[in-house]
Amino acid sequence: MEDYQPDGAYPEGYGYWGYGTSFNIMFLSAMEKAFGKEYGLTINPGFFKTAEYLENMTGPAGRPFNYSDAGSGGEMHPAMFWLANRLNDPKLLWSERYHMVNKNPPNDRLLPTVMIWSAGMTMDRITAPSKRIWVGQGKNPVALMRTSWTDPNAIYVAMKGGSPSVNHGHMDVGSFIMEAKGERWAMDFGMQDYNSLETAGVSLWGMAQNSQRWEVFRYNNFVHNTLTVNNQLQVVGGYAAITSHSDMPSMMNAITDITSVYKGYLQKAIRGITIVDNQYVTVRDEIETTGTETVIRWNLITSAEVSITGNNTAVLTKNGKKLTIKVMEPAVITMKTWSTVPTHSYDAANPGTIMVGFEATIPANSKAALTVLLLPDGATENVSVTGKKLDSWPKTTWGSALCEMVGSERFKLLYDIYHMQIMEGNVIDTIKKYGTYIGHIHTGGVPGRNELDETQELNYPAIMSALVKTGYKGFVGQEFVPKQKDKLESLRKCIQICDV
Repeated sequence: MEDYQPDGAYPEGYGYWGYGTSFNIMFLSAMEKAFGKEYGLTINPGFFKTAEYLENMTGPAGRPFNYSDAGSGGEMHPAMFWLANRLNDPKLLWSERYHMVNKNPPNDRLLPTVMIWSAGMTMDRITAPSKRIWVGQGKNPVALMRTSWTDPNAIYVAMKGGSPSVNHGHMDVGSFIMEAKGERWAMDFGMQDYNSLETAGVSLWGMAQNSQRWEVFRYNNFVHNTLTVNNQLQVVGGYAAITSHSDMPSMMNAITDITSVYKGYLQKAIRGITIVDNQYVTVRDEIETTGTETVIRWNLITSAEVSITGNNTAVLTKNGKKLTIKVMEPAVITMKTWSTVPTHSYDAANPGTIMVGFEATIPANSKAALTVLLLPDGATENVSVTGKKLDSWPKTTWGSALCEMVGSERFKLLYDIYHMQIMEGNVIDTIKKYGTYIGHIHTGGVPGRNELDETQELNYPAIMSALVKTGYKGFVGQEFVPKQKDKLESLRKCIQICDV
């Protein structure tokens, strides 16, 4: 049960969730039937949260985020019916509904349990979830984002942090997959059949830095959608948490600190992925080098046809649809492709796939950013977002999630309207959504942090009215730099503006 802590993200991924969770629930169900109780075995809160993890792990086309030792195919999971029944939440079965509608039941000995665990639930009760981003921490953190639950052409992005040292882990820290227009453009090879490796004499289960496991083509960072530094493996003992995230519609995002898996090669490595305006994806890496010149490879695996169309662009084509990869930073790079033909006789073949990306040489003791846009056909780039530093990406969701985890009225957010307008915008909507977590307010005119008058862009009476409607009873701190000669009169006016 500890593996589900704290949010339900299962460390071994999609495939082993089905194995481990199904038999866990078989046992719990048997306990319920035999003794009428579970003797406190489900007290762990992460266990029930794992239903949302699995639901969000499935993309619009019914395929899972198949990181670690997982296959590429999705299927219905009988265990989800037990969880949905216990939580009285039919929405948790939206992905299972997809598989039922598309006649994709599992080849699973546990399939008959659906008749028991569904408890008479009918298809019309299974409606689409409302949350479009799900983030789980734990041993192998993930961030799972989408633009819609009902549109088959929706954008779906899934990113992971974690560690290669986790059971069944790969060197895939910072890796992601991406779907749009009904196609998976950025993919993960997932697992190789164990028998094919073990019969070839591969020592598959060693997890040390120099273990043969990391020589398997599909298992190291050279063949994942992440960074490779100086042609070296990721550090097995490293760990990356999801450090922040936001569900803001204009810039839904998640950020992970992947520094420790490049220990000794980089001083700092932070990766952020955002869906911009529900139209396209931006992947941004912020790097600080050590005392030596560093070569960084940015990689994406795809089953699409790839055409290099410029030094910083490539066009992916699949089933008549297109996606453009556009590198905004560094300014001077050369797009290239790499073969996915494996290096050893024991490696699985990877037909119909290719790797595309670039290499960048970063000087010693310097900072650099790698900013890459993934633009489905018809998407319009938002130039005001391109190049935004990660510390200015929206983050309110992270703070509210922390408040929820602490669960105390003594732990609240200080919402500084001046800073949040600059970092996120959408102030009124954010206050409506997260008002219960706000314990103090700071003001300030934007731009300039001066008076709250007509010389700045924010409508403070409307903002204060929205705040009052949330039930807010706290203080509003006037934190601005007066331009007027009479500073007390300036303060008095600003208080009046906020008095609704």
